Amino acid sequence: MEEKLPTFKEIIEDESFIRWVKNNSWQDADLWEDKIKKNPEIRDDAFAAKQFLEHASISDVPVEKEFLNDIWNKINKETSESRIYILRPIYVLIASSAAILAFIIFGLYPQRTSFESSFGEIVSVKLPDDSRVKLNAGSSIIYEENWFNTHRKVKLKGEAFFQVTKGNTFRVVTKEGIITVLGTSFNVKSRDEKLDVICYSGKVKVNDQIKAVYLTKGMKTFKLPGEMIQNAQKSTKDEGINWQKGDFYFQHTPLKEIIAELSRQFNVAVVIPASEEKKVITTSFDNKNIDSALFNILWPLNLNAIKKDGKYFVQKSVIE
Repeated sequence: MEEKLPTFKEIIEDESFIRWVKNNSWQDADLWEDKIKKNPEIRDDAFAAKQFLEHASISDVPVEKEFLNDIWNKINKETSESRIYILRPIYVLIASSAAILAFIIFGLYPQRTSFESSFGEIVSVKLPDDSRVKLNAGSSIIYEENWFNTHRKVKLKGEAFFQVTKGNTFRVVTKEGIITVLGTSFNVKSRDEKLDVICYSGKVKVNDQIKAVYLTKGMKTFKLPGEMIQNAQKSTKDEGINWQKGDFYFQHTPLKEIIAELSRQFNVAVVIPASEEKKVITTSFDNKNIDSALFNILWPLNLNAIKKDGKYFVQKSVIE
C-alpha cells in the first residue's frame, strides 16, 4: 500500500518534526532527512515548515501545539475578514505552495547562501554581520543571508576558522554538535563523525544531545564517534590554525585520516591498502610538494607511493 505523504499542516504539527527544528534532535533529523530524501515532492513543504518554526519564536523552547493552533486561527481570521472565500481553502493553497505562507508570514522567502572550498584550495568568506570564515580544503558552509543578522547560524561540513563579530548568539551547526558564541575566534573540524573545537579568544559553548562544554582562550575539546564531548583541556600553541599556513600536524592519528587530508590539500587521489588504513602514527607535512609530503608520512611505516594514471598508490617498500 502506497504511503500517504504528509501535508504542510501535518508536517508543521508533527511532534517529531518540531523536536528536530526546535531542539536540534539528531534522531528526528535523521528520520525527516531520510523521509524527504525518499519523497522529494514534500521537500518544499518541509522546508517552508522548518523556516516557519525556526522563526516563529526567538526562544529555544519547543513550540507548543496550542501556539500553532493560535497561528492557524489568526491566519483564518485575517483571511476571512479580507477575503471570505478563502477561509478554509487556504490549506489547499498552502499545500500546493507552502512558500507562499512563508512569504506572507515573514515578508521575505529565505535566501540560502553557500560557500564551498574544493580540494587544494582555501576559501575566505565574509558573512553579512562582518564575521569572517576561512574554509579549509574540501569544506562548506550554508546560511540564510536575508535573516542572518537576527538569526546568526551557519551549517558547517569540514573544517573552518571563525572570527565572529560581537552581537546576538552565533551558532555553528555540525552533524556531531553545536558551537555557540557571542563574539570570539575559534576553529571547528567536523569530519568522519569526529568533532574538534579550539577557542582562541572569548568564550565558546560546545554541546551535543547529552553534554555541554565551555571553552575559553587556549582551551579545546573533541568528540569521537559514538562518544560524548570530552571535558575542556589545554591546546598547544597554534594548534588548529597551522592549516591556514599550509602546515599539518597529527598526533596518534590513523593513516587513513592523514592521507584523506593530504588528498584534500593536493587535490589528488591516494589509494592505500586496507591493511594499512588503521595504523596510528604521529607525523606532519606541508602543502608545498606532494612527493616530500608522502615521503614524510609513509617512510616511517616502510611504505612508499607510486604514481600511475594520475593517482598515487601506496605499497610496501621493496627494501625492508
